[in-house]
Amino acid sequence: MKSVTGRLENPVAGVEDIFITVSLDSPLMSDKIKKELNPMIIKIHSASDLPDTPLSYTELKNKCHPAYCKYKFFKQPEHISVGKEHDRTIYWDDTNVVLLGHLEKSELREFLNGPALEIEVHDRDRKNQEIKLKPTLFGDDLEDEKISNVGTVASRRTVHNPFHGRNKPWDPYGVAKVSLSELLLGHRYLHLKIPIHNCQLPDVLGNNYNKNGRIVVETPLPAGHYLHHNSMLKIKIELAVPLATPDDIKAKQHLETTFECPYGRIVYIFSYHNTAILNNLHKIITNINAEALELNNMPQHVINAALSTYKLSLEQQESRELDIVTGFQVMDGTHHIFVLEGLRDRAIKQIWNNVRKEEISDMRILYNSDMSFSHRLYRALDVDICRVKLHESLSIIAQQSLLFVRDMVPKLCFHALVKLQQLSNTEKLRDATRNDLFPTAEMIISMSREFGVPFTAEDFEELRPESQMKKTPPKDLKPISELGTSRNWTPIDQYNHEYITMLAQKEGRQLTIDFIQDNKVSVENQSRRNRKDKERNQRLSIRADVKTAHNYSSQTLNSTDLGKEKLRKALSAYPDKRYTYCQDYHYSMTVVPVNVEELKKMEKEESKSRWQTAGGWIYPGMKPALDNNQHPQQLNNARRLSLSQPWIENILHANELKAPLNRGRYPWDYRGYDLNLYRRPLPYFNPNDPITIHLAGDKLYDETTRNKQEEHDLWRSKIVVSEINPRFHRCLPETEMTEAGFKSSNQLDRLQGLLKDTPDKYSLSKPGLMIKPTPPLNVVLNPLVDSQARLEGKVMEPACPNEHTDYNQGFVSGPFEHRSFKLDRNVIPAFNYNHMKYNRTKGSDFK
Repeated sequence: MKSVTGRLENPVAGVEDIFITVSLDSPLMSDKIKKELNPMIIKIHSASDLPDTPLSYTELKNKCHPAYCKYKFFKQPEHISVGKEHDRTIYWDDTNVVLLGHLEKSELREFLNGPALEIEVHDRDRKNQEIKLKPTLFGDDLEDEKISNVGTVASRRTVHNPFHGRNKPWDPYGVAKVSLSELLLGHRYLHLKIPIHNCQLPDVLGNNYNKNGRIVVETPLPAGHYLHHNSMLKIKIELAVPLATPDDIKAKQHLETTFECPYGRIVYIFSYHNTAILNNLHKIITNINAEALELNNMPQHVINAALSTYKLSLEQQESRELDIVTGFQVMDGTHHIFVLEGLRDRAIKQIWNNVRKEEISDMRILYNSDMSFSHRLYRALDVDICRVKLHESLSIIAQQSLLFVRDMVPKLCFHALVKLQQLSNTEKLRDATRNDLFPTAEMIISMSREFGVPFTAEDFEELRPESQMKKTPPKDLKPISELGTSRNWTPIDQYNHEYITMLAQKEGRQLTIDFIQDNKVSVENQSRRNRKDKERNQRLSIRADVKTAHNYSSQTLNSTDLGKEKLRKALSAYPDKRYTYCQDYHYSMTVVPVNVEELKKMEKEESKSRWQTAGGWIYPGMKPALDNNQHPQQLNNARRLSLSQPWIENILHANELKAPLNRGRYPWDYRGYDLNLYRRPLPYFNPNDPITIHLAGDKLYDETTRNKQEEHDLWRSKIVVSEINPRFHRCLPETEMTEAGFKSSNQLDRLQGLLKDTPDKYSLSKPGLMIKPTPPLNVVLNPLVDSQARLEGKVMEPACPNEHTDYNQGFVSGPFEHRSFKLDRNVIPAFNYNHMKYNRTKGSDFK
């Protein structure tokens, strides 16, 4: 990159916008400086498919700051990119340069081998909004009563401390993790496209504002659905010089221990009942710590008591030369997990050399001699190895669903359990370091408080060494005394201590249980239980009481129909229940509780029986004439009653025959309201003007005319010219609008410019800028007749140079044979075609 262009982010006084470009004509660094400084370029190109749910891009633009990226590389200052507007795809093209040559190599190697670099994509940082509390007098607010209350306030986790950082609330963001371990394999370029996922939520709970406007806890914006939208971050990492060459990687040279990274780590995972390795580890760790603290001259029980109560000072915890072993041990009844740390070339190397994996052992060791660390992770646990016994197996605890419910267990305890579970399934120390599977000291202490149980005497007895668990020989067995003789015999050693011990162990392990008899009893008991279960779960089997099976449906003794009838009788005792052959097909496989064919026959017989009465057909007899002539549609009783009433003429037409209003005269007291028929009417409807703000008639016309005249006078007073109607000299519009024909405009006017007079405008009158007039066609063909150019004093030049010069060799006669050459039309110029030249050069090559 030889040029860099930047733009002003925010306007300043006198400058609204500016672009600045810095370019180089040669490389900025020489090869020697590149090798010494080794600059690393981290470029964040873009983020694609950013989520627009649950908040759309428009809502994010209104509520949040522009989207930006933030990360921290090693011990460098935190780098923040510029903000960009919210959109589906955002292009940052942000570049950050880190000089790796100025960093300590061992610490840089530890950082690259460690957890991945986290790049935060902040696209939901809310804009600052000041919340003004409603002012109240003392005593009006409900919180004023609690001023004198000094009682203990119930603690509760909140989103942020209400006394510190209230103006900086937590907002969700996306995280993209970049593994930089490939740079240690000699790579110079990393072009990566990594997914963006949600960040970890804080261990908090919260609500909104209360009724009085007091801020209890501020609820953040909902997190974006990065995984659902498949959001990706595109980055590029480039090194000037590789950190390792292929030859160095093939050689696998041992890395020297530096003062900055003197520590190493080792992990042992083995069976819970493997007491040999357990006690061997405890013994080696105790000896190393006792020697480092100058306690090795004391008895063993004193050393154990001293180490269990020894507290490291701050200087000892920070010391890089004190050769002690720190760490912890986790026991869950299934495995022992040891995580130890110490000086890489001394304590850890000594443990590795003394405790190694056997060929048939189930022990797993995580150790890498090339990895070093800059600080102790478990220095707060002191020199005595912290032992944590879980109340249940670690794998069973990790499978509990309630463990993953927020606030069921402390967050530190949850992380400790998850990391230990993953660490127990890891095969390499490098993978454990990259995935950050080492729990901190605070996590171990929190896990011990939540899931740890105290040690019992049985635990100590179970974890004792095998040599101490062996039985001692009986006290009554004594060595056989020497026989007293007159001869001096050489004493014979007839007492074998190992053989006596073996006999005692064999006698103690002698089996006194009759396994054969116990097996018989257990088989008999199981058979009895099986018979009871079989009788209890035996299926109901109903068959027809026939000896010979008749399978045809037309037979009266059909065994299938008889069996169904017997089944229906058995089911009739349970009228609320149904029997089915298959529970998946109730409609087609359910037994019908009645005989359908018999019901159809019974319904058919009953229908036939209704055709006639029990006594046979009945003759109704003859009806009288009145009954036969009676109309079938008779009036109802209400209509008959209304017709029996006396007739009143037009009782239903009063509204049509009588006026709805009374047209009679008013009484004498109300004569003023009646129509006056005896006085002459007034010439106008009302002599007084109506009380209204709206004029009408002549008054409205006069007012409108007066206002128009006032507006015209005001406008006329602002006119500067004497005549308001402009007059221009122009041709007849009829001829200008006609393109062809007798009434069209002349051709010369078309060739002239639009300006008829001398221009007064500066841009039209300045020499060099003024518009030249369009010359006529004849002037274009023959510039010698340009009168305007002649008036300006220009040199007249012909359109074609030497147009009056003849290049012909003579003339020949034209088409008029009887006329002379004086006639212009009878003269044809003759040209020299060089016939002699072509005759002379005929047959030669072209040149």
